[in-house]
Amino acid sequence: MNSKLFEEVMVSTDDEEIAEIAIKYGAKVPFLRSINNSDDYAPLKEVILEVLSNYEVQGFNYDVFACILPTAPLVQPKHLIDSFLLMKERCKSVISIVEYDFPIERSLQLVEGKLIKSYPELYLKRSQDLAKYLHDAGQFYWADVKHYLEHESFFREDNKGYLLNGKYFQDIDTIEDWEIAEVKFKYVHEQNKTDLHR
Repeated sequence: MNSKLFEEVMVSTDDEEIAEIAIKYGAKVPFLRSINNSDDYAPLKEVILEVLSNYEVQGFNYDVFACILPTAPLVQPKHLIDSFLLMKERCKSVISIVEYDFPIERSLQLVEGKLIKSYPELYLKRSQDLAKYLHDAGQFYWADVKHYLEHESFFREDNKGYLLNGKYFQDIDTIEDWEIAEVKFKYVHEQNKTDLHR
């Protein structure tokens, strides 16, 4: 909300308690998520399509939407603003991305108990000579509504990536991820306070 970009901020949930907390902090929950889209295996695409469909039924037709994931506590207002400006450069979607923090060419695999190199021909190359690879940061996505409804994907033609510094990235799938995210959150919060007082 601090980005001042959004006409409406809504939370998609099937949980009444989460809905109450969301509303308490200024978000809207105009409908609850369906049972089909409420388990751990529900694809993000289906959740988004359900949200857009429900808004359309209620007579709300937006041009652009952002999807911000709850497992991304390090989202910064500046990143939302800057990535929205990318949308205005006539692209159809913007995806938050981050660089792999270790060269994937150094990856190893366990095959029948034996450790093997995934890329033996590249394993001895200096890391600075290897290509840089990026991945979806799973923080936020922007999309043109009509384009998304037509293609049902952010990863179609005419998209852009918004590159994040690794300190703003922490996906949360495990308790350990949560603990690391807490440390990063404190660090980023303190750094932001310092930057404001410079």
